Amino acid sequence: MKNRPDLLHEGVFYTLSDIMSFRASEPDTDRAPGAVLIPHARFCLIRPQLEWALGQVRSFRPELVAVLQTLHRPALAQDRVFDAFCPPARKACQGGLEMNLVSFDHPSVAKRQCYFDEEPGPELAAALCSRVFGGVPVLELLSNPAPACPRNLSGIIGSILKAHPRTLFVVSSNSTDPDCAVHMEKHEFTGMCARFWLDALACRWETGQVGGDGPYWPCAVSSEAQCSAETT
Repeated sequence: MKNRPDLLHEGVFYTLSDIMSFRASEPDTDRAPGAVLIPHARFCLIRPQLEWALGQVRSFRPELVAVLQTLHRPALAQDRVFDAFCPPARKACQGGLEMNLVSFDHPSVAKRQCYFDEEPGPELAAALCSRVFGGVPVLELLSNPAPACPRNLSGIIGSILKAHPRTLFVVSSNSTDPDCAVHMEKHEFTGMCARFWLDALACRWETGQVGGDGPYWPCAVSSEAQCSAETT
């Protein structure tokens, strides 16, 4: 769509002024992050979680930000053989916000813009990360809700790390579990909509805040040393 705005969901889930006025909070500790967990919902509902989570990693200078989320509807029949999807690469500019959105070549990843047109979560995360990290390339990935082989997501993570060792993974996920913070400490993600990515990352999470009232909106951060995805 030639005249499509760069931010498809702007004005519904967030406004451009929300992004441009966003200020990540001061980090609690000086850590080298490997991954950060943020929720997806309307910006006005999850702003405290976003400010805390991205505040913990804002001093890190990644060479790539990879936004990970699960597709919320079944993939098209011809796409069910793929484990994840990314959009084609493009540079976006709207109202002073510049985003360098990149693609990724992997046999388990298909390039499909249509799925991202329906999902506001990756778009919001990409816009916020572009704002916080200023010009760093952002890769958006949606996992198939029923991946052909969940183990392949670890291979995707490993391939990204091999190509870009200083990658920050931003997992966009909500939970149906009121005790999600407790279960995350035990590495239990059954109630998390991005559970396949969380399993693939194999991080030890330090939970920050949990908001919401079914679904629940957790945010957390993990250190780089504890991010143990396979590198095959």
